[in-house]
Amino acid sequence: MGLRYKCLILDHDDTVVDSTALIHYPSFLHSMARCRPHVKMTLAQYFEINCDPGIIPYFRETLKLTHREMEEEYQDWVAFAANRRAEVFPGIRELAWAQKEQGGYLCVISHNREENIRRDYREGGLPQPDLVYGFELPREKQKPDPFALEDICQKLSLEKKDLFMVDDLIPGLEMCRRAGVAAAGARWAHQTPLVGRFLEENGFPAFSTVEELHRYLFVEKSV
Repeated sequence: MGLRYKCLILDHDDTVVDSTALIHYPSFLHSMARCRPHVKMTLAQYFEINCDPGIIPYFRETLKLTHREMEEEYQDWVAFAANRRAEVFPGIRELAWAQKEQGGYLCVISHNREENIRRDYREGGLPQPDLVYGFELPREKQKPDPFALEDICQKLSLEKKDLFMVDDLIPGLEMCRRAGVAAAGARWAHQTPLVGRFLEENGFPAFSTVEELHRYLFVEKSV
């Protein structure tokens, strides 16, 4: 088997680990019960909000959370993430090890914190990523800004044609569209219609299972 791309870039939440249902959504409900008890939202609606307008714009522009409320919401999220561990999706472990064992790079671009990402990789039996770009980046350099993709190329001496990104939400896919980097939609955690439309409109493939993605990424070598 051979690598289709030298560098596989994975989003983290709902691409590598099943975390929104277990961590992010319950944390959101907990915070809203305290500061905006009138806000009621299903898990499917929460995924939609993460796509458009995004959870931070939703907090700031729609709910008008104060600076103090934003900080309290963040601390809720930190506590939930520290006390709950999301499971790695079946097949991700094998896919990540295949990428590394065949000489490829494995990177992460996420809105989660780097310490959470590396903990999930360690405890989930995955190889540690070569580079991680997470919540610690200045907001203007986070997805959908292409900064992380450009930095990967620079640090690993790669070209954009060597990169392939997998993400379940629009910001990561939009980042790749802006940068001209190949990408695909991870559709095994949720089937949010907004994401489906974005994938179709921009010509990105979508994978319903990790197994489908695995078959795409690793190709038979010609003899």
